[in-house]
Amino acid sequence: MGKSKELSRNETGIPELFEPYCGLYPGISSFTREYDASDYREWVSRSNGDPVPAPLMLVVQDSTHAGGRDTSARQLDWHAAITREIHLQGALFDRDRPLEGIVCAPAITTGWSNDALYDLTSSIQQAFTLAPAAFARWCACFGKTRPSVARLKLLRVLGFSKIRLGVDLSQPRQHEAERLSEFGHAGHLLVEARNLGYRALAVDLMLPAVVSDALVRRIETFLAQTRAECLRLMVTGPRQDSTTTPLSLLRPGILAGLGYHHLGMDWYVTAADPSLGSGAPLHWSPLGYTNIRGLDIIGAGPGAVSVLEDASSRNALQRADYQQLVNLGEIPTESGVELESDDVLRRSVMSALLVNERFDIEALEERWGIIFSRYFEAELPRLRELEQQGRLMLGEREIRTLDRGRDALLTLCRIFDNQDRVARVSPLEEVH
Repeated sequence: MGKSKELSRNETGIPELFEPYCGLYPGISSFTREYDASDYREWVSRSNGDPVPAPLMLVVQDSTHAGGRDTSARQLDWHAAITREIHLQGALFDRDRPLEGIVCAPAITTGWSNDALYDLTSSIQQAFTLAPAAFARWCACFGKTRPSVARLKLLRVLGFSKIRLGVDLSQPRQHEAERLSEFGHAGHLLVEARNLGYRALAVDLMLPAVVSDALVRRIETFLAQTRAECLRLMVTGPRQDSTTTPLSLLRPGILAGLGYHHLGMDWYVTAADPSLGSGAPLHWSPLGYTNIRGLDIIGAGPGAVSVLEDASSRNALQRADYQQLVNLGEIPTESGVELESDDVLRRSVMSALLVNERFDIEALEERWGIIFSRYFEAELPRLRELEQQGRLMLGEREIRTLDRGRDALLTLCRIFDNQDRVARVSPLEEVH
């Protein structure tokens, strides 16, 4: 699911917030305007009424803000609209549903003034109850922007304990000096963040389809020096011979030697990661891997996306529309979609495949009251094709994945995706 739009197939970008779509939740292109604030309120009320309400995660984004210093009075007035929405959102959710964490987009973390950031964090603490461990999950995303050390210090003071930084080495005309500069700037910021007491560092590393031995060695040095707890590898461009791809060169030995464990989808973590490296059962959400099961995601800001159980919505994208609704005291929901039971079933299958090497067919049948071979009769031939290719083992009681790379798992998930029901969204390297 894109942050505010879906990119064409010739565009590339490091995801800033949401993970790429693979059937687990609907793409924005499937949202319709028949859903509005009244539907959103109903979805929240329904989630509040669950016997065991889902944990909450707040995602704050400003899809229309291009970055830069937020110093004008007009911009300061603008940030007040987002803090106003946060108070409106907080009033909808029961106070006994604490926030488990907060994620802020690059336009917020680098584009807002110091005063605006103080107001933002203050409004969050006033509007919501915070879980005891919530501060461990306050994540400042930067994408490819590079914050100042002073901004890193401020965010740490405000409670952020994790940063997520994108390192783009994939540009086709990128010279060696440019790559060294990219390593240098990113490495400096990560070391500074470590010295400032951030508990977790995450790096999205975007790579070209073919890399030199020298670049592989430079990546190894970069990771050894920064000690980032979470690493995600992304490869752009045409697929090459598997023996020469960056993943084939980095996976065997190098990443394991640095203490990284492969979760799947080309995500790697060390045992030091406070939320993913503890060995606890993992789950998959629109925000990626997490040890929190069944997250409800509250999106605040223009174009922000919320995901509540089987329903998703998006705020008004245009600033004028968004601000008008918020000023009227309305949740600024502009569009949305509600999943059917078949969609939820399929999402549960795909989520389990992404986080577990072994998928338990019997457990699925008991939970949903189905016979797997009958319900997914049309999907079985394609599963057998993957088995013949050596990517998985298909038995009566389980599916065991043998290849847990991103391409292999996406191919497997898309077999279960109901393409007639849920719209398609571009893959990882084509989504912001």
